[in-house]
Amino acid sequence: MGRYFAALLDAHQQMPGGDLLSAIVTDDRTRNAMSRAELLTTASLLLVAGHETTVNLITNGMLTLLRYPELLDRIRREPDFVIPIVEELLRYEPPVHMLVRKALDDIDIADTTIARRRHDPARPGLR
Repeated sequence: MGRYFAALLDAHQQMPGGDLLSAIVTDDRTRNAMSRAELLTTASLLLVAGHETTVNLITNGMLTLLRYPELLDRIRREPDFVIPIVEELLRYEPPVHMLVRKALDDIDIADTTIARRRHDPARPGLR
């Protein structure tokens, strides 16, 4: 995958288009701020993240529609209903269930302090 993305990034740098990879490799702010390894990692992340969320949305959505056959019947009767149902499925059964929220500063709410999350070396993904 590394060789594929290396060639792809080079191609987008030589002949940029209107896509995200072209923007990343041609914009001076991004290109100068990221190493080649970071550019390759970002490209890989975009592919995997886009694939994973799409697969999960389709799978979760189909499972939900099979659990509620009246909605599936309505889509068959009213094809325009597919757009709002997809938006509702994104809310009802999202493709990614992990959401981490953290306070950037100490916050006082109703006599309670929510402490700023500090870096924990034992949990490198959380700060």
